[in-house]
Amino acid sequence: MSNDIEKKYWEKRRRVETTCNLKEPDRVPVLSQVNTFAIGYGGYTAFQILGNRDLERKCYQKALTDFYCDTVVGFGVNYLYDTFINEGSKTYIVSENGYTIQHTEPLSMKFEEYSEFLTDPAKFIANKIAFGKIEGLQKPYPENYESLKRLYDGLKFHKKNNTSIKSL
Repeated sequence: MSNDIEKKYWEKRRRVETTCNLKEPDRVPVLSQVNTFAIGYGGYTAFQILGNRDLERKCYQKALTDFYCDTVVGFGVNYLYDTFINEGSKTYIVSENGYTIQHTEPLSMKFEEYSEFLTDPAKFIANKIAFGKIEGLQKPYPENYESLKRLYDGLKFHKKNNTSIKSL
């Protein structure tokens, strides 16, 4: 980092840490949560940036450069939206205007299922919740296996992408 950028980084970090430690900072820190606003602001739609991490970074860098902040809550499309949408999940949809990704808030489990969930949460989530939300997993073998592989590959790609963001 250049000296000026590094100086600004430590100034902002100190401000945020001071606040988090319940002490009085030099001024109130600005926390940004641009979410999918950055996509439209960058001049693109969600469909254009999903799966294109370089374009995604371009949008978020523009928004986070043009609008002052001391820190951010998340950076970019920090979830596997494209993978879930492609595998038939109705949990996430791209809005009609194409700029935002929305959560449809479907019911994941019924009250009667809580005891089954508490018996083995991982098994319940895999076999009931994920199975019920992702159409690709409901298809017959080997199609469901291919869907599972794509979900796993999407997760690996997403993890790699998030790791690379740390180096920006």
